Amino acid sequence: MRRSLTTLLLTTLLSTTAYSADLGLTFGAHDMFVSNIDTPEFDGGTSHTLGANLGVFATHTTARDIKINGTLDFYLDHDKDHLDPDHIPVWYKFQFDIDGPIYQISEGLSLRWLLEMKNKINTVSSIEREVKQFLGADVEYESSSVYIALKAYSGFFYLEIDDDAPEPYGYERKDLGNGTSAISLMLDTRFKITEALLVKASLQNWSSTGVGSSWLENELVVDVSYSTEQWIKGSRVHLNIDAIKYNLDPYYRADLGVPVLPWDNDTLVRTYMSIPWKI
Repeated sequence: MRRSLTTLLLTTLLSTTAYSADLGLTFGAHDMFVSNIDTPEFDGGTSHTLGANLGVFATHTTARDIKINGTLDFYLDHDKDHLDPDHIPVWYKFQFDIDGPIYQISEGLSLRWLLEMKNKINTVSSIEREVKQFLGADVEYESSSVYIALKAYSGFFYLEIDDDAPEPYGYERKDLGNGTSAISLMLDTRFKITEALLVKASLQNWSSTGVGSSWLENELVVDVSYSTEQWIKGSRVHLNIDAIKYNLDPYYRADLGVPVLPWDNDTLVRTYMSIPWKI
């Protein structure tokens, strides 16, 4: 799978002619909160971790209507709750997507192939490392004001829990990584409410395949943005909510009798400004 993704990426980049390209910066503040924490200290309550973030993004469309998008975001946390007792308060998220045409069904309605790669490392919620590498296809409708797509993927999913938080419960490092073949379904939408106001929302599920298959992760992302063209050309201010629920059953050890973590979720609420420029 990893080799095939790399081959597809290189073929796409080297065999197509550039049509447009944009780079840009993002900067803002965030709150990462974890809810329903089953410890004596929190008693089912919620932890909030405030911080600042900085990112870069790139979008590129080729003459063959192949769309390439990438983001890299860095987060600096003010970690006061120490859910992970040895957390380094800097973490990052990376996402890379490519999609291209398969068949035009009618005006605005089409089939497209997809490549999706996601990675994040060292979150305050004790996610040591997460890797997603998927290929897929979608059916999508797009007009000047509405975009709706149903996407289906197949690929590789890996999630590793940080070893510091589970250690007091008896878990060892060898217990904390889970890699599996997986499928993913996603509903992706975008609505242009006014010339300045844009709302995006997506819901995505990942599930393992094969014997003993089960769901792995659910994610809801909402992004509301407003044009600040009057300040900086092409800029927007965003309110972004990224809520994730993890299935921790694959890590459970019956001999210990307790979950690997006393929580199974995190939600990143982020306010930021995006400033693009074209090359």
